[in-house]
Amino acid sequence: MVDKPVIGITMDIKDEYLRLKRHYAEVCLEAGAIPFLLPPLKDMVPEIKDLIDGLLISGGGDIPPEYYGESPKTNNLMPVDKRRIEFELRLLEEFIESRKPILGICYGMQLINVFFGGSLYQDIRGHREGSHEVELRENRLIPSGNYAVNSSHHQAIKERGNGIIEIGISKKDGIIEAITHKEYQNLFGIQWHPERMDNVLSKTIFKNLVSLSGTAGGDR
Repeated sequence: MVDKPVIGITMDIKDEYLRLKRHYAEVCLEAGAIPFLLPPLKDMVPEIKDLIDGLLISGGGDIPPEYYGESPKTNNLMPVDKRRIEFELRLLEEFIESRKPILGICYGMQLINVFFGGSLYQDIRGHREGSHEVELRENRLIPSGNYAVNSSHHQAIKERGNGIIEIGISKKDGIIEAITHKEYQNLFGIQWHPERMDNVLSKTIFKNLVSLSGTAGGDR
């Protein structure tokens, strides 16, 4: 019998390969969970939901603007394979209904916003490299305070989706850096990459995700 929460982590698709940076699995393992890598098998989503206690939507490229009712406005788009997007949208549907914990990182946060009908800035400046400071409001996943986080994205939330609440902003330019949902309080998104940062903030985020997943998975 499994006595640790199982965190499902979605994988990217590139040509004939499934890919995931090792950090996602390592931080979940360190926080006390069993990482379970999820290939994009859309038809298996109900079975996958029953196997795992929490969902982590990993980072990736760009969501094609057609998913939020726009046409491309930049030449800098690097679209994610639609097989991955459709799989993750289906996962979101199942997990939100089940109230199991969900964390979307970078692209994952953007996908959550799009799932709820929101839109994205297709190409922003000043968040591609280095670091910037964010202001965070306390919630079930993230402690409050001002923190330096990594800069590794060129897209961001523009119009918030239905029910999406911002719980973190960039102090530099007001870009939304963290979200939850007014109804689904186990649903979170983070714009930076905490899995790449070895600090108290990142450790707290993943320990809280594992703790929430342990509660959710008590009857599994």
